[in-house]
Amino acid sequence: MQSRTSRTRHRPPSKSSSAYRSKGPGQGSSIPALAITAHPDFDDTPLFDEFDPANDGADWHSHWVVLVEDKACGGGLKVRDVSLGQDVLPATAPGLPIALDSPGMSPLIKGATVRITVPMRGAENVNFDAVAAKLQVHEQGKAPLLCVTGTYKIASGNLSLPGVIMKKSK
Repeated sequence: MQSRTSRTRHRPPSKSSSAYRSKGPGQGSSIPALAITAHPDFDDTPLFDEFDPANDGADWHSHWVVLVEDKACGGGLKVRDVSLGQDVLPATAPGLPIALDSPGMSPLIKGATVRITVPMRGAENVNFDAVAAKLQVHEQGKAPLLCVTGTYKIASGNLSLPGVIMKKSK
């Protein structure tokens, strides 16, 4: 795994980014999620712009995504579709028609443990869980473009959100 330096804001997409806003109850609620992935099939990491098909997305990297329900996807969820040119996306979004941001945070992987530092102000005491899931990109680029097609493991076993964000001591 290579160490990379990048300039980015290292936080979830802002509330001003319309594609990332959660809607209220009854309006199609969404789930903001941090995804850690590796895939050699397409370039979705503009901060590390490789412009080299030999390494497009092949290293482990992170994405902020917004998940919404979609019965057409095997796992019942997809990354929210967006309208390029209409929805406001963060500068680090790769220009795909989905709510996906590439913030440049690199995970550290050792055995079965994945560790990632996500600097966030004001998020102390927020609960979270971890899920290992399979995602699939539609081969012809049609909607739904990126589906959750299955779940391998849920860290808590039941999505009880036992993790707690803690302020790092200096």
